[in-house]
Amino acid sequence: MLDEAHDYTEENTFVGWIPLAHDWGLINNVFQPLYSGALSVLMPPEVFLQKPVRRLHTISRYKNVTSGGPAFAYELCVSKIRSKEREGLNLENRICAGIGASPVRPATLERFAARFKDCGFRREAFYCGYGLAEATLLVSDSEKFKEPRILRVQRTSIERNDVVVDPPEDVPANSMVSCGKAASGKKIAIVDAQSCMAFPAGKGWRDLGFWTEYHTRVLEQSGRDRTHLPRRSERFQRRPLFSDWRLGLSS
Repeated sequence: MLDEAHDYTEENTFVGWIPLAHDWGLINNVFQPLYSGALSVLMPPEVFLQKPVRRLHTISRYKNVTSGGPAFAYELCVSKIRSKEREGLNLENRICAGIGASPVRPATLERFAARFKDCGFRREAFYCGYGLAEATLLVSDSEKFKEPRILRVQRTSIERNDVVVDPPEDVPANSMVSCGKAASGKKIAIVDAQSCMAFPAGKGWRDLGFWTEYHTRVLEQSGRDRTHLPRRSERFQRRPLFSDWRLGLSS
């Protein structure tokens, strides 16, 4: 699925710092490069965290680079890399800047893109997505070479478990970053947190889940008799989707 979503080839270079104990670090930065026959350049997490510019210098040395991380990694680059340190950085070859594993906020994307624009970074390189180990990392992903999709959603509609997009300017709203669409072969549904059953199309809910025929575990917190729960093939595992509770989008 990763290969299909990103069109990885042996011409790509993966630059990773996420611990290999994390599914993103292991699957995306080790297994995927092996599958694609691509180069993978790994650095210990502390090397990046102590001096974030080291990662960007590494990215600058290679072509067709994919390198990502949680939102805090982008904020760290913005706050810790000084103007003088940005000299000589070349981020034009960073074709995939993955961001996920935590809430993705529009302000984070704006700050990073503005700070490193003069270094060749392009907003179209951002890949916002959601993944988890149970799905072999990838569940949903934004479209390649397209700027992140940001929606204004009426704040009170979310509180009603509904969605009103693009309300009038004088109406309080949250700007939310889309985490993309379902990866090939995946089915995503919005489900009732109590019954673990999918809502009809168009009905919003705060708890989101991913489709699975293989999870037999149900809501342990519900205290319900298992005989009253949905059939195995209709049940969902309770787990927040898209890094926040808000309708598959992150504020």
